[in-house]
Amino acid sequence: MRTKIVAGNWKLNNDKKGSKNLIKELKKAIKENPLQDTRVIVAPTFVNLSASVKAAKKSKIEVVLKTCTKLQMALLQAKFLQTC
Repeated sequence: MRTKIVAGNWKLNNDKKGSKNLIKELKKAIKENPLQDTRVIVAPTFVNLSASVKAAKKSKIEVVLKTCTKLQMALLQAKFLQTC
């Protein structure tokens, strides 16, 4: 059977609080209506990436990065290394 993909790329339409709330609502919806053979993917803006990853922790929601400049990648790697 094929795996279905539900993905959202919200560009500049959410701030940090909105991003966290959206993921919270997705987690609630998935818990109430479990999905079979379906990946749920969100692509927040770079500035909301960290908050989104934390909000999606311990869930089936995948957080991905859309486009990333070299500077953004360096900042992301530095932040990741600090949290390890």
